[in-house]
Amino acid sequence: MISGYARSDGYESEAIELFIQMQFDNDTSRIDEFTLTTMLNLVAKLKVLCYGKQVHSFMVKSGNDLSGFALSSLIDMYSKCGSFWDACRVVNGCGSEDLVDLVVKNALIAACCRQGELEMAGDTFE
Repeated sequence: MISGYARSDGYESEAIELFIQMQFDNDTSRIDEFTLTTMLNLVAKLKVLCYGKQVHSFMVKSGNDLSGFALSSLIDMYSKCGSFWDACRVVNGCGSEDLVDLVVKNALIAACCRQGELEMAGDTFE
């Protein structure tokens, strides 16, 4: 349901409300990586950094921040919300080079380009 609301223009607030309700109902077992990355994409669409940081915090607490998919979604959200250095910190703080796959590198390159950090984008590419 969250995904449907998030993708539909005009229903974004319903997605946020449903996500919050799931947290308050202690229904966190149903909040998986897919739900969290959907919320990150919604936050990026709305450019609401404070919500993005809350979702990121929930991901860390629930252990759903340790995949390439999650990392690339976090990088994308931070960069689209105008917080480029937080996007960089996601990569630097992941703790494992094994998690930094091509998808994560691609997200970081896109973030660098959005910020105008073309030299850094080139360094990431190498």
